[in-house]
Amino acid sequence: MPGARAMNITALFLSRLQFAFTVSFHIIFPSFTIGLAAWLCVLEGMHFVTSSPVYRRLFDFWLKIFGVVAAAMCHTQA
Repeated sequence: MPGARAMNITALFLSRLQFAFTVSFHIIFPSFTIGLAAWLCVLEGMHFVTSSPVYRRLFDFWLKIFGVVAAAMCHTQA
């Protein structure tokens, strides 16, 4: 490509890239897990109050996603 510059990949650049990747996961996963736990509490409460099966179905769906995220968090922390 005309005018394109070669990118120097140094140890410093790779270290910064690894740090950015690690920090992003440490921000995204806990935030998502806390928000999803609150959402699950709301769905469970609505199921108890209304006895509507739709809230239980929603709860079961989101609980599976919560389990996958929690397992991914435990795996990345090891």
